Parts: sequence; structure tokens; C-alpha cells
Amino acid sequence: MKTTIHIPGLIIDRKIAEGGQGEVFAVRENGKPLALKLYFEKNATPEQRQIIEELIQSGHPKTRNPDSFIWPMKLVELPGDKRFGYLMPLIDMRRYITLAHIESGRVRHPGYETLIRYCCCLAECFRDLHIEGYCYRDISKYNVMFSPETGDVVICDNDNVVVNKHGPGQISGTTQFMAPEVILRKARPSTATDHHSLGILLFMTLFGGNPFHGIMEHGIHIFDGNAAEYLYGHKPVFVFDPHDASNRLPDLPGYRHVKTQWMIFPEDTRSLFIRAFTSGIRNPADRVTDVEWVSAFTKLLGRRHVCSCGAENFWEPARKDQRRCWNKGCKVDYPGKLVIGDRSSVLIKSGQQITSLHFGEKAASKPVGEIVPHPSAASTFILRNTTGESWLAGTGSKQVEVPAGKGIALRPGIRIKAMQQELAVYP
Repeated sequence: MKTTIHIPGLIIDRKIAEGGQGEVFAVRENGKPLALKLYFEKNATPEQRQIIEELIQSGHPKTRNPDSFIWPMKLVELPGDKRFGYLMPLIDMRRYITLAHIESGRVRHPGYETLIRYCCCLAECFRDLHIEGYCYRDISKYNVMFSPETGDVVICDNDNVVVNKHGPGQISGTTQFMAPEVILRKARPSTATDHHSLGILLFMTLFGGNPFHGIMEHGIHIFDGNAAEYLYGHKPVFVFDPHDASNRLPDLPGYRHVKTQWMIFPEDTRSLFIRAFTSGIRNPADRVTDVEWVSAFTKLLGRRHVCSCGAENFWEPARKDQRRCWNKGCKVDYPGKLVIGDRSSVLIKSGQQITSLHFGEKAASKPVGEIVPHPSAASTFILRNTTGESWLAGTGSKQVEVPAGKGIALRPGIRIKAMQQELAVYP
């Protein structure tokens, strides 16, 4: 598509997107492909320029994957015009999708393993952003993309990121993702309101619906701004609120799949969402944080198991009767379990990573161990010590040392002392 915009030093190839604030173009600078966002004149304000300049000066957050944030790189002036914009990395659209691709059926459901990895990466990114003192202000399904193969994340539209509670600008978010206190203009966007928006995005990702779209939303015939303010601001009722049944899911197509997918997940995962959208609605301090989500999803991945029918199931340590597959009612043959103190547990399967989060660490994840196949004993696995310290392992009083880099066979009855915790193996 041709454009009449001319900027010295840039070759503008095509227009690739347009939103409420401006236009985005694929460009080249010295042969390097980049993206350029140009603000519409009404949005090219001194406050927005200040935000961009500060973001460029500070640089993108220090994350596990620095490519996750599509961060402003350079301010761009439009000669003879009040408009301005900025350069940023160009996203490889062949690698990433949005939730809309899945919702529309253009891309098949990638499976829960990928979606949980995506949720974990997403929470990690916002944890790192918040640690550096910023709030995003506009977390929504429209501003993030992910790889359907790996779950890796890219976060777009970072030009409204500001210092928590203190930044300039008018952006407050996308209504259905906004915290009630922001919708009702009782508070400015903050880390706490980001936590609410993140919870909604995670719910949509895993369960395929909005946490407040139940009977109340179904009964709204004209969904205008007033209706949205009422549903998300004045009267947000979680569809699975255990104490308020006023907004249950209708027994209708378009809603049933949300309940089906909700029941697939373990109770401790569901309880986090219940907290996020019940007490977390009334008290922002009680919202589920990005740190908690990272820990929860890391542990959830370790309890995923694929049934012989192909359906993904999740082992629940607290449940006694869980051999029946949710999909066809067939028998699920879960492998052995590695129980880590009273903190968590994982299924014993090849490639399973054990991290400090499994041991109760609340901050960044650090590698502790990896489960790999035994080199000579079929159907037996080894836990390899990837820390810098030795472990003790054995049965009863007979103990052997497991130095860093070495492993111990995971057979029922064995106990391992590592990182001030006791690990036990069960069939």
C-alpha cells in the first residue's frame, strides 16, 4: 500500500495497522526492517512525547527474554507536521498469533501445554515490568501475541507504560479488561489494576470466555458504554463465584465450553481465579499477583499428563479419585510422582524441569534439577542435580551423596534432601 509520508533516513514499505492512537508502518532504516508508529495529530501531545522519551532513555525491562517487549527505540519527527512517532522492532507475524486467531478458528487450539507456557511467560514479563516500577495500563488480548509452538510472548503497544501511579497520559485501558475502580474513575491505573487486567487475560486464554460474561451479559440487548460500565464497573460478578449465583453461565452455545474447560483444571488453579474475581474485585490488595501466577503455572505444567485418547489431564495431589479422563471417561495412567516437601509435586516424566519455584521461592525462577531417562534401565528416570550443591538421597538410614551435575534414580520409596527440603518418590 502506497503512502505519501516521507521521513528522512527511512524507507516506508507499507502500512500494517491502525488503532485509536495512530498508524503503524513497516519501514527500513539503513536496510534494517523496523516498525514505525505515527500518532494522529490529536494524540501527538507533549505528554505522549514525554512518555516516549522516558521509555527510550530507560530501555526495555530486564527480562528473561529481552525480545518480549516491543519497546520504543527512537523518536521520529514528521517534517512540517505536528505529528511524531517512534521506531520499534518489527514483529515476525509468521511466528506469532493472538487469541483472536484461536477464537475465530483460523488457528486450531494449540493445547494446554502451550497456553500455560504462554500464561507463565506473560506473567513473568509483567512481573519484571512491575519490579522496575512501571505499570502497563492497557493489558488486553489486543496488545499481546504468542508463538503457538512454544508459548513465547511479544508485548506490543508499550508506548503507554508509565511509572506506577505517577506517569502522564490519558490511557486507562480497554474497558472489559479494566479494574472496576478505574472504570468508575475512583483510581488511576497502577500495578494493582494491572493485576486485575492480567487475571482477565489469563482467564480468557485458558477458558475461552470473559469471567463476567454470564446471565447478566447475555441479558443485555444493547451493549453500549453504559452497559459495559455497569457489567465491569458497578456490578462485576464472577461466573463461578461460589457465593453469588446471580451471573452463572447460561446453558447455551457460546457459554458451555467455558464451564467444560473450567472443570478440566485442578482446584488450586481455579481457586486463584476465584480469589482474583471475588475478594480481588472488592479489595485490590487481595488480587492475584504476577509473581503468584508464575509460580502457579510453573507447578501446573509439572502436573499435566496426556491420556491415551490424546486429552490433556492434570493430576491433583489432594484428590483420591482422579483416574477417569475428562474427555471420554477412559482410564488415565499417571506416571510416578515427585513430591517436594509440602510445597508442590510433579509427575515424573522426561524433560520435567525442577526450579526454585517448586521449593517455595517467590522471586525469579532458578534451575534446581531436571528429570531425564535412565541410560540403561527402561521406564526409569533420573533426577539430575543442576544446583551447585550436593544432595543426600537414599532409603531409610542408607544415604548416598548426589554431587552437582550427577543424578539419582527415581524409584518408589527413595527420599532426597535438597535445598533444605525432602523430596519423596511415589508410584
